[in-house]
Amino acid sequence: MAPTKWNHVDKWPGVWIVSAGSPLPWTCRYPVVLSDRVESLQVRYAPSLAHFLASRSTAPERHALALTAAPGGRFALGFGPDDDPFLVSGWGGAERAGDDDFRWAIGTRAVLFAPFDSAADRRITIRAMPFGNAPQRTTVTLNDTPIATMTLLPGWRDYAIDTRAAQWRRDAPNVIAFAFEKSVRPSDIDPRSQDHRPLAACFTEVRFNDGTPSPRAYIVRLDEALGSQLSALGENRRHRVAPQHASRLPASLVQLLADSSDCLDDDAFVHVARSVILDARERIGDAYFINLLRQGATRTNVIDDLIDELNRKPAR
Repeated sequence: MAPTKWNHVDKWPGVWIVSAGSPLPWTCRYPVVLSDRVESLQVRYAPSLAHFLASRSTAPERHALALTAAPGGRFALGFGPDDDPFLVSGWGGAERAGDDDFRWAIGTRAVLFAPFDSAADRRITIRAMPFGNAPQRTTVTLNDTPIATMTLLPGWRDYAIDTRAAQWRRDAPNVIAFAFEKSVRPSDIDPRSQDHRPLAACFTEVRFNDGTPSPRAYIVRLDEALGSQLSALGENRRHRVAPQHASRLPASLVQLLADSSDCLDDDAFVHVARSVILDARERIGDAYFINLLRQGATRTNVIDDLIDELNRKPAR
């Protein structure tokens, strides 16, 4: 497939991209779902990680994700760039106003993936507003079952939906969909507008059990799914993770090494590594490790140092 043809991949959901050696740059936009050091094999999935999670992920992969993204059953989306893995379809790109991220629902249907693999009563709180000054009637479904019909009123408002444990799946992805009565193109209202998207509503937050949105790196790979990729770490290094952190870290670390070496520069690699291993969001601490790489340290050396730092921390 020619590098200029990557846009065709997105038109066919459920595409597997297999490569050996250094990946072509256009493939880096798609998540790695399997890798092996032999021939630098990588299998990527299109159109997105969110689509993979909602339609192709296995129960162990969803469990690994739930441990990291929704600890204690609390989770939230702030609709920033880091939330892409959970936005399946119908969403615009991340935008920002002041201190808040937001996204528009495009068209009359928008879908998100909720990273839970257990059945529990959950309150979903949505902060949203319709496009323009007219109310927007919206139906919300959980796993294709309607859970609420509500009218979004102009201006930012919170809308709460209480769900029952029986409505959540243990052994399949949990998917929430918003169906809107209408969408409007700004250019149809104002001929001077260059925005031709059909906008339904704007979202800035979706919380589950009062979770707090925060930028983060996500994991979905399970150790066993990657097989020999674990040998890139070495069993002795893997077992150096302290017991209090072992339930969260191994899958994170495996995917980090599988994904980042070819498609991230050193700055991005360090930031992702610190986010995944130390749950560190600020960039101020990245400089030390970036400098190590520039002095000749390997990325595996950086991972070692981050694990050592993690092991000095108590479990949260």
